Amino acid sequence: MMIEEKKEGLFVSLLAVFTYVNIFSYSFSFVLDILFSTNFYLLSYVTAGSGFLIVLLMMYEIIQSGFRISRAKLEALILAFIVIFMILFMYLSNVTLSNTIKGVYNSCLVRAMPCLIAGVMCYENDAIRSLEKFLYPLVFIESLVLFYVVISNPTGDISLYMKLGIDRQTLSYSGSYMFSMLLYYLVNRKQMNCSDIFKSSVATILSIVLLVSNIFVVFAGGGRGAIIVCGCVGLFFWGKANVRLSYKIGIAFLIIIICVSGYSTLSSSAIVGEGFLRITSFFSGNQDASSLERIEIYKSAWELIIAHPLIGNGVGGTILKLDIWAHNFLIDLMVDYGIIGFAVILVLAYNFIKYIPKMVGDSRINELAFVMGISYLIGLMFSGSYLSDGGSWFLLGFVMAYKESLYMKGEVDFEIYE
Repeated sequence: MMIEEKKEGLFVSLLAVFTYVNIFSYSFSFVLDILFSTNFYLLSYVTAGSGFLIVLLMMYEIIQSGFRISRAKLEALILAFIVIFMILFMYLSNVTLSNTIKGVYNSCLVRAMPCLIAGVMCYENDAIRSLEKFLYPLVFIESLVLFYVVISNPTGDISLYMKLGIDRQTLSYSGSYMFSMLLYYLVNRKQMNCSDIFKSSVATILSIVLLVSNIFVVFAGGGRGAIIVCGCVGLFFWGKANVRLSYKIGIAFLIIIICVSGYSTLSSSAIVGEGFLRITSFFSGNQDASSLERIEIYKSAWELIIAHPLIGNGVGGTILKLDIWAHNFLIDLMVDYGIIGFAVILVLAYNFIKYIPKMVGDSRINELAFVMGISYLIGLMFSGSYLSDGGSWFLLGFVMAYKESLYMKGEVDFEIYE
């Protein structure tokens, strides 16, 4: 019995760690590059390796259960096979594919689809609770490395970031994701399933310092969506924090004062000035070259929608036609699948999204899974492709499994299960 319990504990711990690594593979591989001074870019190895190990864990679980598959896992596998089939069809029907679209398709196979499966498995095995044991040290190290990279580039020269194997977008969004994880820790640290060392006053103070440092990293990278991720996740935790309303209002005013007083300092800073101006210019009338380029991409994507309004241009259609994604996953979905496909996706998505508020309210662990996924989903409104993203697919799989649990309890009467 003890051996079986140890096996089960090891299985869940491995699932938790591989899921975290696969979702945050960009920042995780970059951290490894910096810490161990590797001479090659680790992203492909980290992503493919963790994705492959997630699939192996799923196969192990299915075999151990006597080939019994839960409804949620079956749904995830069917969805994964549909996406994989569409990608294979695009490979076979297009003689020449750019490296960009190949990269996105491959990322879908080794990151997005494993994350979808991992979401289901994490809920069914309560693996997110196990992730809490490793969360603080992982986020602590990643945040330190990201901050080190920024302050080691006092001129804010983008070419120096590129030499380290990271671009502004990756730097900025990595900072926003670590910001989200640290906020979760600060709000829930007393109840977290981790060592008492990570609940100490010293760990709390360090976390607050790292929280601020990640905002610095976000500005240095200049990611528009990254600052929105920080704002949305910050509002989420500000709203649920167990403090009096007067304190919340006071904190809000303090943040506003800091932002207003720090505007001139940030905009003139050599380290974060360019990134800061990239962010502010996108939301103002004085748009820089990068913002204007983004608007042109939106216009080109809209033309693709008009050209094939009903059934779209096929999976990855925006990248196939423009060699770049639309920097907004809703536009990408419209381009890829047309009005009909987009409407079907919205209906199916609503079938699961409507259970998220109840899911988050049911458990602190569900809240962590939600934050991991929603951070990426918000980011997809401004950058990246839904095909290569891991966090949003993970959240979908997690909600699938949660909905099945409601069905088993008799709280869901029909819909996809009948």
